[in-house]
Amino acid sequence: MYDYTSPADLCRWAEQRLSRKTIYQLGGIGRYDSSGRRVFDCVGLIKCYLWHDYGPGNTGYYGKTAPDINADQMYSRATVKGPISTIPEIPGLLVWQPGHIGIYIGGGQVIESTAKRWGSVGNCVVKSQFRDKTAAMYRGTWTHWLRCPFLMYPEEGSKMYLKPGYQSIAWQGQTIHVYKRRDDQEIGLMSAGGGKVLKAIDKIGDDHIHHCKVNCSYFVMSGSDRGTVCGRHQGFTADGRPDQIEWLDVVVTKDNKLIAGDLASWEYPGNEVKVGYSPACIVLLDGKDVTMIASESGQSKYSTANTQTLHMRDADGVDVFAVVSGKLNGSACRQFAKAYGMTYCAMLDSGGSSQMIVDGTKKVYTGRALPNVLTFYKIEEQPEPDSQPDPDVPVIPAGQTMVFKCIKASTSKGYPLRKSAPSGAIVSYLQPGDMVKVVDIQNKGKNQYTSAAEPWCLTDGGLWFAFDKGYFK
Repeated sequence: MYDYTSPADLCRWAEQRLSRKTIYQLGGIGRYDSSGRRVFDCVGLIKCYLWHDYGPGNTGYYGKTAPDINADQMYSRATVKGPISTIPEIPGLLVWQPGHIGIYIGGGQVIESTAKRWGSVGNCVVKSQFRDKTAAMYRGTWTHWLRCPFLMYPEEGSKMYLKPGYQSIAWQGQTIHVYKRRDDQEIGLMSAGGGKVLKAIDKIGDDHIHHCKVNCSYFVMSGSDRGTVCGRHQGFTADGRPDQIEWLDVVVTKDNKLIAGDLASWEYPGNEVKVGYSPACIVLLDGKDVTMIASESGQSKYSTANTQTLHMRDADGVDVFAVVSGKLNGSACRQFAKAYGMTYCAMLDSGGSSQMIVDGTKKVYTGRALPNVLTFYKIEEQPEPDSQPDPDVPVIPAGQTMVFKCIKASTSKGYPLRKSAPSGAIVSYLQPGDMVKVVDIQNKGKNQYTSAAEPWCLTDGGLWFAFDKGYFK
C-alpha cells in the first residue's frame, strides 16, 4: 500500500519499477504495450504514481490528483526549487533539465524513464547518478531540483513519520525494511537456545507471539567457540553480562530507560532489564550525533557501506527495528534515523546476519544461523480480577473465624483432617455433627496443586481439610 502524497512512497514505488518490464515512449503514463511492457515517458512515470498507480483497471484518478502536464510545466508549477548544486538530501524531490525530469532518491541517484542508453541499458526506467562521474549510468546534465507540487514534503526542520508496524522505505537508493513497535507490543531478546546454539531466524521462537524479529548480537563464527555471543546479551532466558571492554553495552530497563556505554558486569542484572546487548556502533544517542565504536568490531563497521540491522527509538521511547537490504555506512544510517525523528540509533551485527521476519513473512532472509534475535512480541492481556467471590467458597470476615458443622463423612472413618494442604498426611477425622473452627481459607486446590475445585480450610488446631459444600454447613 502507498500513500500517494508521500515523497518517500514515490521513491519506493519508483524503485519497484526497476524490476519490472518497462519501455520509454513519449506520452507514456503507465499503460502496457503488446509485449507486456509498461510504457512511460519521464513525467509520465511521476504522473502514474500521482494518479494512484494509473493503469488498466485503475483510471479513476486520471487528471484529478494532478493535472496532465509535461516536465517543464511540472517545474514551472513548483514553488520550492533551486539549482542542482543546492539540492537537499530529501528522497522524493524531483530533478529537472529543460524537457526532462526524474525522481531523486538520495545519494546523487535518480530514477528516471529515459530514451537515453548507457551501452545496452536504457530506453526504459533506470537508476542513474549525477554526482559520481565514474558511475556506469552517469548523467551530469540536471540543472535544477524541485519539490513536486502535488506531494506533501516535511516542513523545514520537521521529521518524516514512521507509522506503527511494518513499512518499506527507499533511502539513498537502498530499501530499508522498518518496523515500529505497536502499543500492544513489547521489546525482548530471545536466544536460540543458549550456550553455543545457533538457529535460523525463523526457527528461533518460544511461547510468545512474535510480530517482528531481527538479528542482534555479534558471535564467534568459527572454531571451537563457534556460536559464542560477543558482549552483553540479556533477554527472556539469557543474562550474559561479561566484562568485555572491547564491546559497548546497551540496556533497556524495565521502566523503559535506555542506557548505553561501557557497563560493568554487575550493573543492570537480568531482573532489571527488558533487553541488553552489545552493538558494533552507536551513531545517535539522546538526540545527539555520536560515533561510539566497539574496538572489537573496528572502524570499518562504521565507515564501510554494508547491509545493516539497526535498533532505533524515538523521543517518546518507542523502539524501531530496521534492516537495510542494500548497503549504507554509519553516517548514512545516522542521517536516516534523524530524518525520521529518532533520538537513538545503534548498528547491530550486519552482512549476512542482517535479517527480518514480520508476522512470519521473511522480509530479509539469508538463512544464516544466529545466536539470538531482538523481537517485538505481543503483550499478554491480564485477566481482570474477579471482584465477586466464588459463591461456593466461604469468606472469612477480617479479624474473625468461622465455624463449620460436618454433616457427612467422605470415608468410612470420617472426613479427613490433614497435616498440610492439599496432600499432607491424614492426622485425624471429623465425624458428622462435629463442629470445627476455621481461621484461614485458601484456594490451593484449583490454582496450585490439584485439579480439585475445593478450597482448603485451616482449623484453629493447625490441620487442613478440603471444603466441599455437600459435607459442611
